Amino acid sequence: MDQRNELAKFRAILFFGAFFLMAGFMSCTELRYSISGVEAEARVTDIERAVTRRRSNLIEVQYRFSDRGGKSHDGGVNLPLDDAKELALQRKFPVVYLPSNPRYYSTPVQCRSMVWPVIFLAMTAGLGASIAVLVKKAKA
Repeated sequence: MDQRNELAKFRAILFFGAFFLMAGFMSCTELRYSISGVEAEARVTDIERAVTRRRSNLIEVQYRFSDRGGKSHDGGVNLPLDDAKELALQRKFPVVYLPSNPRYYSTPVQCRSMVWPVIFLAMTAGLGASIAVLVKKAKA
């Protein structure tokens, strides 16, 4: 029985550790867009059904935008059907790109979300509180 509890604790720590790392990575990416991102006008070049591992109704929207220097770059994003329809009707929409590598780092403004930084900060606060409780118990 004690071994099962330890195994369950180990699995929980592994799961939350992996989730913490993923949240940290996604937060860093989002913060890079917030700090260094440059906004540009993009136009839709192609729309097609996305091929994904999971069976989901995602639409791949391909777009093209020009950076500050006038050089043209292509990008793409997989979106749910409703969001893809909205972009297709607009034909032009704002994107944010990273000047260091606009070819690989661009995303439509409407796809940005601060959810990951909030999750990461909440998990960090929870980790800090847990460590404080452990230190308090160790001193007692």
